[in-house]
Amino acid sequence: MLLAIVVHSNLDIIHVDIPQAFLKARLDTDIWLQLPPGITFKDKEGKVLKCVKLIRSLYGLRDSPSNFNKELVRFMVSACRFKQLECDKCVFYHFDESTKKFVLVGCEVDDLGITGNDAACISRLKKRLMDDYNVKNWERIASFLGINIDYDLDSGVLS
Repeated sequence: MLLAIVVHSNLDIIHVDIPQAFLKARLDTDIWLQLPPGITFKDKEGKVLKCVKLIRSLYGLRDSPSNFNKELVRFMVSACRFKQLECDKCVFYHFDESTKKFVLVGCEVDDLGITGNDAACISRLKKRLMDDYNVKNWERIASFLGINIDYDLDSGVLS
């Protein structure tokens, strides 16, 4: 649906991949990690630890995608003042009633598709993503969720 809106409204769409996304999410539960041989940490008193309590998610943990999703919702809703669609929780939007300008963000875990006709709002969102998540790559969408996308904005053809 997001891509249909892009083509119908003759909008550009960019793809953003949040680097090391799971490491940015806090854990909801206590998880202790037994350290592998040769890896040591010392506590404040200098005692060598054989296990440590994780404070952030890691790739491979069952709850990591869910934990990052909670972080992304917090970021989009609280920090960026976007709203989340009720019918599709993977879509966030910002709409200015007075100017009729909007921004749509579709997400799948750590991949975002960003489009809209409000360049200032998109610019603010980009800055927040760079500051909070160290996002550096902004590119016209070429693939999303394993689907190759060829979008010619001039002709309005997406395949």
